Amino acid sequence: MLLVTNTPKDEKLHVILSEAKNPSFINEDTDSSSSFLYKKDFLRMTKRKHIFVTTASHNVSSLIKLTFNMVKYCVLRRSTLIYILIGQDDFTTGETLKRIKKGIGDEALLEANTTLLEAEGLSPERLRAECSTVPFMTEKRLVIVNGLLERFHPREKSAAATKKSTARSKEDGYKSFAEAMQNLPPSTVLVLLDTAIKDRDIRDTKKLREVNPLFREMEPGATIDVRPQLAGERLNMWIQVRVTDLGGNIAPPAVTSLARLIGGNLWIMSNEIAKLVLFAQGRRIEEKDVNLLVASARESNVFNLIDAVFDGKLDVALDILRQLLQAGESPSQLLFMLARQMQLIVRLKDMKEHGRPKMEMQSRLGLMQEFAWLRTAAQAERFTFPQLKEIYRKLLETDLAIKTGKYDGDTALSILVAELSARENPVT
Repeated sequence: MLLVTNTPKDEKLHVILSEAKNPSFINEDTDSSSSFLYKKDFLRMTKRKHIFVTTASHNVSSLIKLTFNMVKYCVLRRSTLIYILIGQDDFTTGETLKRIKKGIGDEALLEANTTLLEAEGLSPERLRAECSTVPFMTEKRLVIVNGLLERFHPREKSAAATKKSTARSKEDGYKSFAEAMQNLPPSTVLVLLDTAIKDRDIRDTKKLREVNPLFREMEPGATIDVRPQLAGERLNMWIQVRVTDLGGNIAPPAVTSLARLIGGNLWIMSNEIAKLVLFAQGRRIEEKDVNLLVASARESNVFNLIDAVFDGKLDVALDILRQLLQAGESPSQLLFMLARQMQLIVRLKDMKEHGRPKMEMQSRLGLMQEFAWLRTAAQAERFTFPQLKEIYRKLLETDLAIKTGKYDGDTALSILVAELSARENPVT
């Protein structure tokens, strides 16, 4: 229930939240590009809390914003030990993780008190031990577990016999992990991070509870942040709000063009929007600006970077990387482009093995420009599938290191380039 009244005699704002068994997730991006999501989150919250507000303000919009901010502040101040961050919008998930870290305490001390665990091969005993570890020289420690929910998520197209044979082990497994995460010491903040589960499985949390036993078990005591990748009108709104937040203005055709060229990867989108706002210098961003700045002119340097890396030319590779970063490319953007190029190489090799004609391969890969086609085809000849698998693994490790704050972006990319360039047997 929400009760809002104007009381001119009382200039103080009073917000009283009744206790609820499960805390709701409230967006913290009060003045950011996620603001268009507020209404949904606010309504979700009011179903679980009783909120009484009195204020001297007669401005309805200001009253609603002030009410929301105060309610959000009170909810977020409640002690939360377990967070579940789930969804393929890893940009917003990464921002949420940053806020969690900032809210824990001193960032320098937290770095030494942060443990990142991969779900693959993780045992309940190891998780319990890490969560029980006493922090060093600070009040809190942070434990991040990547991919644990996905480990107990149903696989697509799995045979009935396989489901039956694994049902008991999954049942036992999720219960053991849930028990390991119960009764956490107040000094431990636990984050379950998962960006691998498909968006279609997380849009309906009721369905997610039904199919994922670990989520169902952990949800009551956790703060939940579900972030499916933005698309369509929601992505267009995100772009418009992001531009406005940076002090710019953008024409609707330019918004449409940006969404078409970049899609839902908000890491790249945020970087490109920042460049467009700077380029426009106060005037409205038009579609021609998007076509000029966001086109694929940077692909040439990315091709050169990949060639240098897999020729084992470390100095050359690091020099190209430095040039790309100085030109304004973000580490996350470069990592995405490297991963995209590896994906094109894998698909091209697979289609070649199946004897697909050149025109079909170019069309399906979107490589109609002869330059891009020739460079990708040449690189595909230099890799074996086991080598590509190893490269993908290192790309994933680097991506995770950036998003969890283990390394800053520049350092993580430099380590990646150095590791791939320094292999004993460069690709030939």
